[in-house]
Amino acid sequence: MGGGIVYASGQYARGDEDNHDRHGRVPGYAVADVDSRWQLDTDWQLFASISNLFDRRYQNFAALGTNVFTGPNRSFGPAVGLDPEPTQFRGIGAPRAVWVGLRYSWMSRFR
Repeated sequence: MGGGIVYASGQYARGDEDNHDRHGRVPGYAVADVDSRWQLDTDWQLFASISNLFDRRYQNFAALGTNVFTGPNRSFGPAVGLDPEPTQFRGIGAPRAVWVGLRYSWMSRFR
């Protein structure tokens, strides 16, 4: 069995060179991962892995830009005009993911 924790501290959005964006920093986060494998015999191995074990919701990136979706229901609305303040767009981190598999190694036959 194995596992790990990925930690990232808070960061400023790309394009916010003076670090004064009204939306603030992207908050830091920590994500836990676990994995395991079982050797069934000399050729076969069963493995399992879980990323983001606790299904943590987080953002891992941000960029400042102009929001052109100012129309009704956030549609493209050039007649309404653009937001004069830059908008912070954030990238959403990956949700929990689970992998289970069976691995066959035919190379063990040549040892």
